[in-house]
Amino acid sequence: EMEAIAPLAVNGPGTRAQVRVPESTMTGPVRVTRLGNRNIGIESGIDTVHRRIRAEFTPMSSTTKLRFSDGGLSGANNESWGLDNVRVLQGATTVYSTDFEQSVGPEWSHPNSVELNGFSKVSGPFSNRVQSLSLSGLTPGQTYTLEWDLWVFDTWDGLERSDSADRFLVIADQTVLFNESFSNSL
Repeated sequence: EMEAIAPLAVNGPGTRAQVRVPESTMTGPVRVTRLGNRNIGIESGIDTVHRRIRAEFTPMSSTTKLRFSDGGLSGANNESWGLDNVRVLQGATTVYSTDFEQSVGPEWSHPNSVELNGFSKVSGPFSNRVQSLSLSGLTPGQTYTLEWDLWVFDTWDGLERSDSADRFLVIADQTVLFNESFSNSL
């Protein structure tokens, strides 16, 4: 289970941070992200972009379905998300890429998109809904890298709520690639 920890101190240029590691912490990956600091136009809360999130997958056939979804969100008028700059790579070769600036292509399950104030267009907003990307022409057994920007809109609470954490998930066919909690507050 991932836990969000606010830094105790950050140096002037923002290149070093000091955190207190909880006693229950076990060895594992660390992700440094930032909290939201302004509303970019979805509802009235603070929004955050998490750039270039990456996950690897290995398809068992020439087609795969990548499912982007959430858990624990209270609804689109309070907590939602969007996708931008989605890429699939095999090694250094890009096999799929979109920035949603033109439109959401037919390979996606939902055509929803929104233009963010002063930013780009994103696929979304979504809340309690799955957005799927269907890929074909893949090489079974080869490792691919999925990369995307995740926009977290409004009042995501991370692990703070006792009933359920505000999570974002990515599943390739039946394999969970990414399952993390996000928060737009401390």
